Amino acid sequence: MTRAPLAIGIVGCGAIVQSAHLPVLLASDDARITAIADSRADALDATRARVPHARAFPSAEALLAEGEVDAVVVAAPTALHADLAVAVLDSRRHLYLEKPIATSAADGRRVLDAWRRAGSIGVVGYNYRRNPLLQSAATSLRRGDVGRTVAFRTVFSTCFHAGGSSATWRHARTSGGGALLDLASHHIDLIRFLSGAEVVRTFARIRSHHSEDDTALLVLELSDGTTADLFVSLSSTESDRVEIYGEKGRIVVDRHRESSVVREPLRAHRAPTDYASSLVARVRGLPYALARRRAPAHEPSFAHTMQDFVAACRANRPMSPDLADGFASLAVVLAAEESSRTGRAVDVAPSIT
Repeated sequence: MTRAPLAIGIVGCGAIVQSAHLPVLLASDDARITAIADSRADALDATRARVPHARAFPSAEALLAEGEVDAVVVAAPTALHADLAVAVLDSRRHLYLEKPIATSAADGRRVLDAWRRAGSIGVVGYNYRRNPLLQSAATSLRRGDVGRTVAFRTVFSTCFHAGGSSATWRHARTSGGGALLDLASHHIDLIRFLSGAEVVRTFARIRSHHSEDDTALLVLELSDGTTADLFVSLSSTESDRVEIYGEKGRIVVDRHRESSVVREPLRAHRAPTDYASSLVARVRGLPYALARRRAPAHEPSFAHTMQDFVAACRANRPMSPDLADGFASLAVVLAAEESSRTGRAVDVAPSIT
């Protein structure tokens, strides 16, 4: 017997929905967008033109009251995430919540409490966990290719003001903007995913160049004794790079500039065979390069994550990264903000389990 597709509602019809979520869901045989909501008439009209069979609502409240949906994708501005997530969970629907889950610890706890009451699937949109390069790096780490991990170093930057972004909520902390919530939260999650450890302490410096809190430098101490240095900025050149230093070498993932994972042995100078290895890696990376070129928003992890979410909802089974992972990342962001204010290292609040 053929099962009916998962009925999905979308709250927030902005750029990420248009470029990533809509193409993935419209191509799925296992999901059907049945309802959309946005308070902005132009965004709602643009989405309705692409999904004419979906009912359109001017608010999330109306969608939850009248829409026939099994699951809801929340992609509204960050400051609205917590209230919308609680509303979706209290309606006993499954939830895909774009990151971060909230802007404060109190709101993050409200989301977790609602999730536990509901018993629904609750996923946070840290999609880069499912990027094939980062998954390959995780496999390489667990296989011991570079030995015991010594440290992580990451860079995640972009330049929103140069493109004239209309998402003005990104420019102020009160509305959920800033490089920590927008960018660092992703890499904090990746470090937890890659290391299998928790962040226990952070020291941070935050600066404002073109908008509030648009650049930050963090030093993280992990529960396994390793460290991680993160640089994030909304006012610099586009870059997304993760370096993992081990006792036997280094693993590098450059999401924008490489089509394969770079694995470097422990030596000071390049050997002649390294050039041949580099050529082989580029050839092996061609399938990923093609997949990235064809993927929605040129990032394969969006499709992988949404497809897994649909499958998890249909099977009613847990999926990671879940809302507890989202709270763990938020706790590090909040500790980093306190560190920047006080000028001292700050212990990260234990994750809620």
